[in-house]
Amino acid sequence: MAGDRARLKVMHSEHSRRRSVVEIISSDVFNRNEARDYVESRYHSSMDFAVDELEIQHRFFHILTPQQQQMWLSSCLK
Repeated sequence: MAGDRARLKVMHSEHSRRRSVVEIISSDVFNRNEARDYVESRYHSSMDFAVDELEIQHRFFHILTPQQQQMWLSSCLK
């Protein structure tokens, strides 16, 4: 039962996403703001994940010794 609800939610979300893309593409005039809103909503969870990942790296970096921090930064810039 919960699996059915989850599947329906995914199907609805996918249908909504497709409808948004169709509206953006088929519009007489390309609306850059609508396109940006769509892309932002579509990739928001990925951005949240990336921010969380950077936060973890930040915490890790600040528990390193200054020498280790320099080594870390050197390897990141290569």
